[in-house]
Amino acid sequence: MVANGNLTVNGQLQVAGPWMVSSPIPGTAMAAAAAGTSALGISNDGNFYVSANGGSPVKVATSATSSYFSNLIQEDANDLGEYNGTTPQGLNVYGTRTDGSNYERMFLGYDTVNTNYFKIDAQGLGTGTKRGLAFWVNGAGRWGIDQVDVLKPFVDNSYDFGSSTFRVRNGYFGTGVVTPSLTLNGTALSSAIGTPSANLMTAGTVSGTGQPLCTDGTGNLTITTVGCPPGTGTIGGSGAVSQFAYWTNTNGLGAAPVYVTNANTVEQYNGTNVQTFNVYGTYTSATNYERASLAYVSGDTYYELQTQQGSGGGSQRGLCFGVNNSCKWAVDTNTAFKPFNDNTRDIGTSSLRVRDFYLGRNLVMSGTATTYNGKTTAGTGLAPVYGTASSSGLTAAVTSTALCVSATCGAGQYVVNYYLDSTVTCTTVGSAAASLTIGWTDEVGAKTLQVPLSGAGVSGGNSLTLGNTSNFGSGTLTLWSAGSANITYSSSYTGCTTGTGTYAVRIAVRQLQ
Repeated sequence: MVANGNLTVNGQLQVAGPWMVSSPIPGTAMAAAAAGTSALGISNDGNFYVSANGGSPVKVATSATSSYFSNLIQEDANDLGEYNGTTPQGLNVYGTRTDGSNYERMFLGYDTVNTNYFKIDAQGLGTGTKRGLAFWVNGAGRWGIDQVDVLKPFVDNSYDFGSSTFRVRNGYFGTGVVTPSLTLNGTALSSAIGTPSANLMTAGTVSGTGQPLCTDGTGNLTITTVGCPPGTGTIGGSGAVSQFAYWTNTNGLGAAPVYVTNANTVEQYNGTNVQTFNVYGTYTSATNYERASLAYVSGDTYYELQTQQGSGGGSQRGLCFGVNNSCKWAVDTNTAFKPFNDNTRDIGTSSLRVRDFYLGRNLVMSGTATTYNGKTTAGTGLAPVYGTASSSGLTAAVTSTALCVSATCGAGQYVVNYYLDSTVTCTTVGSAAASLTIGWTDEVGAKTLQVPLSGAGVSGGNSLTLGNTSNFGSGTLTLWSAGSANITYSSSYTGCTTGTGTYAVRIAVRQLQ
């Protein structure tokens, strides 16, 4: 029977012989069957699908696909493959699974993080626990990678890496190897070395007498039953505490015992014997070198950091104290303690001051001091000069002017040094003259004084005749200021009859107490 249209069978359709259905590929995907019914049909990909009991259509497996999974392929009679072009594939085997965000599983697939690797990965998400990976042989776990990523055997001291005929070529370890025994070149060190002594330290224990572990002179370790060859050396160290092993040969790593006190401390000691630590810049021989040496010097009774040179060669060098990757202060080869850069370093700070400064000879200053006893100074050096005045070519009187303000010159005793001089020659002097007056306030009240002058061309003891460049006058006045008012100065002036008489005045005030 050939049906070119629809064929509806309301009962059973039984076919006794071969049969075939040929149908064009539909333009749309096969839909699910109605509830309570099942359907068999061809979808828009050309494959047969079954919709069981109203469920979503599921592709019927063929010999070409082996499964309704499009990426799971039977490659031949013995191989099943999972692939999808160049897209990496994965296979998950679950221990528990609640949903896509809560599970424990093992993943087999391509490693997209560490390229050029395929991986087996124990994974957990949500409330799932990360599990280890076990490698089984003969029905039992032999090796595993546990939950803290340690590769280890399942039974202590029972399984080997390699064998006597299939050996691992090299073993690379970043920190250490902890082992109670060691075989070197086919011979167990414990039987080759013998009973313990202080001559050898291995793996935290001490062993060896008569058959020490030696250097062969070329950097290799050897075992000998006749003692170490001359000029090589044995390994030293007590082994009783955490201690670096060292070569007893003085041409090796040195015989000074160095101890690891804790994870952050390395110490060097040997009973009551003074220890020395040397860092070399150059080393040619025991008498030709340049070095820095840290040691206790019993003759000085100080711990000292010194620079040294050999008796047969090497130059004397200075010593530098550096901060932030560069030298800041230095002791040079002439023993001068100095900054490494001129005029850029301080001793002490404004809040952390040096208490006293003791000098046996001179204090040489290239500039003026800016403060003294907490006050701004106006003079040179360290003199407590708190006020100055310096004017030249004056042709008139100076009205009262602050010489030292009360904020600087508080209550105390002060000395005022002054100097006046005539700066030009007049044709006719007449009564040309100048004088200087100092004003202050003591504990009683305001005071002024036309100060006395000593010099040339002084009249009346306190007046300088102008118009003659040979005339000058100077003096000193000591006063007490209550600190309630400024210390001031003023001048009087009478010009020449013919010509302009000019004068200069210089004043400095400093504190005595």
